[in-house]
Amino acid sequence: MLNHPTFSFNPRMADAALYVYIGLAQADGPIEPSEKAAIYRKLAGLDFYAPSEINKMMEKVLQEFAVCSPPQVWENIEKACLQLCHTEGDKQGLLSDLEDIMECDGRVKELEMNMFRRIHTVLG
Repeated sequence: MLNHPTFSFNPRMADAALYVYIGLAQADGPIEPSEKAAIYRKLAGLDFYAPSEINKMMEKVLQEFAVCSPPQVWENIEKACLQLCHTEGDKQGLLSDLEDIMECDGRVKELEMNMFRRIHTVLG
């Protein structure tokens, strides 16, 4: 998880984390309530933002996704991944979070797995 002791997270990275989380969750279509709840729990566990701020951040990112082209979204996901992950622990923390989000609804769809693989490749 991002709050794993080896993850060098700071509050300004929350937007980047949220962008990657939503990018994965939306890979197979609209975000399901279980995915949204999982993302919310991930960010709430960091204790940097009040619950109402997390919801506002989620809506802001969802609005941005709605107006960006798929290549723009992917470029932003790549940038966010690189901003978040500076150590092997960071990478493993992010990948673990993404796995939790993918599995939260009890099934992993192929489009989610494809996005996960792309993110994993970016992280090296």
